[in-house]
Amino acid sequence: MKLKIVIISILIFLFVQQEGKSQRRIKYKDVYKTVLAGNDYNSYTLLLAFQKQKPDFANAYFQLGLIAHKWAKEKDPLTELDNLKFFIYNTKLYFGLASKKLAEESRRNREYYSNAKIKHAKKKVSYQEVGLFIDSMLTDINQFEKNVLKIANSYNNSISSYNKCVSQFIKINKEFSTIKKIYLAPDIAIKKQLEELELNYDSAMLYFSRYKKQLKVYPIKNYNPNFTLYPIITHRLDGLTNSNFIDNQILIWDYKTWIKGVRKVRNSEIKLNNADIQATENQISDFIKKYKKIKCTDENKPFLLNRKTIY
Repeated sequence: MKLKIVIISILIFLFVQQEGKSQRRIKYKDVYKTVLAGNDYNSYTLLLAFQKQKPDFANAYFQLGLIAHKWAKEKDPLTELDNLKFFIYNTKLYFGLASKKLAEESRRNREYYSNAKIKHAKKKVSYQEVGLFIDSMLTDINQFEKNVLKIANSYNNSISSYNKCVSQFIKINKEFSTIKKIYLAPDIAIKKQLEELELNYDSAMLYFSRYKKQLKVYPIKNYNPNFTLYPIITHRLDGLTNSNFIDNQILIWDYKTWIKGVRKVRNSEIKLNNADIQATENQISDFIKKYKKIKCTDENKPFLLNRKTIY
């Protein structure tokens, strides 16, 4: 977003400077020479200035569409998504206006379409060929938008879910100072937190899998991501840092295995504790039964009263 604002600001500044230097009208042949020279930023500025001077000139929109299309394809969907969307929008806008104005274009302007690289076309292409070319460019940018937005969505959701894992794990570490306290904590204190951690981890892995598959179908840049699972061994040291998903080799904390390990210990400890509690209760119950069967006589009453007091 910041880059988009900077670009727009620069273009406006250059346009104001251009108008301030000279009051003469811009000739399109001079604009087109700049376009053919390949300086996209200068061309974009001059084209915007000429479009303001002559808003019905189809080729100005056509050239703006070509540059916007090129810039959209150059942007990184993972790190420059806002700018990419901005130039996708401009590509559609300018080619749409070019197509609308094309029917009103004078035939003597056909030479200004020579840089369109239209297959089998001569220097002066026909308007029908230009129209078909515009349609193909709009189809291309729509397909590009569809694919890169899917990829960016999976990528961003994967990061978001994984970051939630890290935050949840940090919360657990703050609440329980030792791993033993996690093992012995009552369900109400830890069960929900483990479930939430597992859910976010599964979501992160699901979105990451989609991201990899989508890149295989529609490769972008040099992205070919893979991850390595790193075990959580030391309590309050491991599993507390985020990962850089923009790299092709990504370190992922293995929260899933850690959760399974905690549950295994907790289940065995709880079962053992329950068995001990049950055994103690059984002993108490047996003692009470035996106590009730003892005949209360004058001879043993003091003893029973004392036992009762002690009990």
